[in-house]
Amino acid sequence: MTESWVQILEIAGFPTGVLLLDFETVFTADYSLSKMSTVEYVMDPRFELTGLGYQWLNGDGGFLPPNEADAFLANLREQYGPDLAGVTLCGMNLKF
Repeated sequence: MTESWVQILEIAGFPTGVLLLDFETVFTADYSLSKMSTVEYVMDPRFELTGLGYQWLNGDGGFLPPNEADAFLANLREQYGPDLAGVTLCGMNLKF
C-alpha cells in the first residue's frame, strides 16, 4: 500500500500543513543566484521583491504584490512561529 504524503510527513515528524512559496525577484545577466551566493544576492542593493506566489496543498493560493507580501509573511510567522517551524515549506531558494 502506498502511503499518502500526509502519512509520510506524520511519520517523519513534519507538520502536515504544506505551503509552496515562490519569491519573485529582479535579476539580470550579471545579478542572479546562478552568479552569486544567496547572501550576496539578497544583500545587494539591486535586490527587489517583485511578488510572492503561494499555494497551500489544500487548494488555497495566489500571487501577492510586494506591498502585500510582508503582511502575509508576518501572518505566517504569527501562526506558525518565527521560523515557520509549524508548517512544512516547499519551494526554491527559500533561504531568503
